[in-house]
Amino acid sequence: MKKSNDRPHDATARRNILLDILLVFSVGTAMAFCGLLIQREYGWDALMAYLMSVLAGPPALLSSIDLWRRFASAGPRSGQTDGEAADRLADAYLARQAEQTQILPIEAIFGDAQRAAGAKARRILLARIYVPMDLADLGELDPEAVADPGLRKLSFARDFERIVPVTDALARSIDAGGPLRAVLIGEAGAGKSSVVADLIHRCAHDPDFHAALRGRTLLRFKLEDLAEPMAALPAHGLHDQALVDRFWQIVAEHIGMAEGEHDLAVAAAGRLRQRLRQRGLLLLDGLDEVLDPAARALTARLVAAVGNDLDQADCPLLVTARPYVYPDCALDAFQVWRLLPLDSNTQIPALVRNWYRALEIPEGQASHLLAALTGTGDGARAEMATRPLLLTLLIAVALERQRKDPSTPLPEDRAELIEAATELFVKRWFERVGQVGRGRLSAALIAALTEPRLRQVLERVSLAAQRGRPELDGAAEVTVEVAADAFLRPLLHCLPTAVRGEAEQAERLILERAGLLFARGPGPDGERYGFVHRQFQEYLAACALVAEDAGALEHSLGEPLRHSPGAWREVVRFAVLRLQDDHGAGEAIDLVRALLFEDRSAAACDDACFQKVVAAGLALEDLHKALTGKRLTPHQQAELADAKARLDRWYQRLVSDPAPAPRTRLDLGRIAGRLGDPRPKIVSTGWTPDPEAAFLLDPKQDFDWVQIPTGRFRPGSDEAEQDAFDDEYGGQPVDLPGFAITRVPITCGQFAAFSRGGGYGPTDGPAPQWWAEISDQAVAWWHGQNPGLEQYCADPDFKQHAEAYRRWVAQRKAKHRRRPWFEGDPRYA
Repeated sequence: MKKSNDRPHDATARRNILLDILLVFSVGTAMAFCGLLIQREYGWDALMAYLMSVLAGPPALLSSIDLWRRFASAGPRSGQTDGEAADRLADAYLARQAEQTQILPIEAIFGDAQRAAGAKARRILLARIYVPMDLADLGELDPEAVADPGLRKLSFARDFERIVPVTDALARSIDAGGPLRAVLIGEAGAGKSSVVADLIHRCAHDPDFHAALRGRTLLRFKLEDLAEPMAALPAHGLHDQALVDRFWQIVAEHIGMAEGEHDLAVAAAGRLRQRLRQRGLLLLDGLDEVLDPAARALTARLVAAVGNDLDQADCPLLVTARPYVYPDCALDAFQVWRLLPLDSNTQIPALVRNWYRALEIPEGQASHLLAALTGTGDGARAEMATRPLLLTLLIAVALERQRKDPSTPLPEDRAELIEAATELFVKRWFERVGQVGRGRLSAALIAALTEPRLRQVLERVSLAAQRGRPELDGAAEVTVEVAADAFLRPLLHCLPTAVRGEAEQAERLILERAGLLFARGPGPDGERYGFVHRQFQEYLAACALVAEDAGALEHSLGEPLRHSPGAWREVVRFAVLRLQDDHGAGEAIDLVRALLFEDRSAAACDDACFQKVVAAGLALEDLHKALTGKRLTPHQQAELADAKARLDRWYQRLVSDPAPAPRTRLDLGRIAGRLGDPRPKIVSTGWTPDPEAAFLLDPKQDFDWVQIPTGRFRPGSDEAEQDAFDDEYGGQPVDLPGFAITRVPITCGQFAAFSRGGGYGPTDGPAPQWWAEISDQAVAWWHGQNPGLEQYCADPDFKQHAEAYRRWVAQRKAKHRRRPWFEGDPRYA
């Protein structure tokens, strides 16, 4: 049994106290003796000057004592590979990591005015506001399926059989035995890093945490820190063991970077590796943060090699990544866990109340906000609230508007939310610079740092970062960093000449209070900063483009979009909406039409060309929603319809063109599904140039029938289908008469029209047993209140669903069209 270390620590503390007292007594005696000599030799004036310097000295003396105690408690340094010294260094490294994971950069959006009256402006740590999150265990899913955006949207229905809290999934997998290797997939702002930080905190501090997790040694390593070392390695010819050894060398370098002692850091990394193997948990955060595709592929190899190295150890491995990068660097034999959106019934209210408690605001004031966030009538706002980051922004904006004008509604879409949050960040920046700068900055410089100037600097920095972004794999959601100097140059440019020198000296003080930017550590060109969220950088870049020359956007957006469509997709969407706000609907429609121009003289079109169309199609969809309720001139209506016609032509070209990648086909197909599929006999969403008539499902049901001739059919499943039920095997062939079947399955759009039309309800036939238990959000989705899935295949869970739909369609009086089921014709029975 291991002996307690309490008594040795107590003895050390008593020894340090006695030594402190002795040191203070000795120094005090010496100072008094020196004062006596000064008075005798130089008189009372000299003694008074001496006493003034003595009175200013205690802080320096206390700092010296503290420094001496640190050296004393560190023990002897002669044996730099000493196990105890290495363990202390490893513990200090882990403690710093744990402390850093609790810091919330987004907290900067909350100012003193948003806190309760009299509340102290102290730092809010993640542990105070975090809400436990759920995941869906997708097994060893096909990597291409991981990137399907439909997985996230469909998860609003929250498949009840496969949902499990993240910590429960980890604990159960550990209890089941065998090595656990999992990748946690989630979009930007979904809360992946918060999940990792919560694991670190609860394992160390929660006595009621899962026994399988409590007390484990947790190492969190940001995979972005592997980007530079991986880029320096050869792409081929490296053995797995060499990659594992390189990983632990990098860990040692990070430990030594903080302590400045390389040899001891190597020993500390070795001790940390041993402890992980004995009972640990390795958390590798942000596979998507390795931007270069070659370095990312090598990093994925390293992650797999490290996992294999831990196969015989009691050390699960959890990796986080965003879905869009995973197909290109999939990890073999890793379980895929999908981080689910926040649930509107429990998790969203809990996070809102946690923020109110942390800000010391009465929880009762949160009811109005919760009603606006979780209502079923506003799908866009409800969807934003399911992401922890965007929900936090909504809370901050709501508190600010409640303070100023309670009648101001919440942002209704993503662009409006990002703009409101950006204004709030700039306002907080301005407040902090003014508060901290008093006594440290001149009045002239503080007066020159106005909100418009700070906003202008951020826009220029964001645009420069966007233009300097490498043309990698087209991934839109990556971390973009800026060097401190890249911020300083535009800041100095917009300041009066008289205060530029002072601003250059105070650069760090100004920059670190920007809120939208936070320090990410040193880089080859000095201190580097990242945006609190990628979408802020994209939005600000779009604002800068519109402000620079709105008339040249076709070129300034079209060219980079053609060469790197994925990297500029979101910027284009934001720019179209910003252009509409600043210059009117006509300018925005003209820009979308220009981006959708089809060069008929071009014989071939590659995948990037179709990706550009995807970006323009998304911008058209955003614009069409933004124009709802606004009066358009006949000319504007005609041009809006022409933009849709151009998109239709591109879509029809995509159907027969082999160039587009599968993912591009899916993206453009979904846009066509929401705006109206131009192909005949595919359910339409009723596109018209009138925004008020947009996105309403055409109630008529049209089907493209395919005749199937008489033939033999073997029902059931063959032996190769391992997931089939036992009674599905062994089917006997049967002869079937000719019949007709729809070319495509019944879509969610068609089924939504049936549901809204009263064709099916809980009392139509035997009610499913779980109907009373189904969540409100799932019911809302089933009744077609969540848009965006019209072209997905409807997948009824029960026979009654299909029967009710069949009866509803057959009863409709549409004489100009053949009914799909008709009692007199067995082919349609």
